Amino acid sequence: MSQNNHQLFKKQLAESKRTTWIGIHVRRLDFFHLNFSSSEQYLFFAVKYYRKRYPNASFIVASDDKGYCRNLFHDQANVFITPESFSEVDDLITLSFCQHSIITGGTFGWWAAYLANGYVIHDKVYPSGCVRREHYYPPWFLIDGYVRAHKNSTNILR
Repeated sequence: MSQNNHQLFKKQLAESKRTTWIGIHVRRLDFFHLNFSSSEQYLFFAVKYYRKRYPNASFIVASDDKGYCRNLFHDQANVFITPESFSEVDDLITLSFCQHSIITGGTFGWWAAYLANGYVIHDKVYPSGCVRREHYYPPWFLIDGYVRAHKNSTNILR
């Protein structure tokens, strides 16, 4: 995290009563080679959706590929990547303190979102075998890489 981003992050945390924190988990390294990784289009749409819903939103990104995430979100305002020094436990704790979540594949993101206990946007496109609505926690949104709500979802994005 650059010194400038670090200072902004500290300021945002101090003013957290005025900020809606959205946790983003991006699982990438092992999934990328299996073609299971979520698209950039999905991630940007989910961020855009939350920015529209919560004008005071700030985002914290945890990932197994922080360099990729820094590059991906480099021009996005109020998006912070957890430091390289954070362990997986630090990342999980950080994401669980957020009010809402954006997650990609895997159980790590699933648990982070579950513990955060807010709205969740989950990518339904990756070929994980979990394609039926009942595989997901009921209040979660499912959207695909084509930026449409999942046709069987009872939580259609508006």
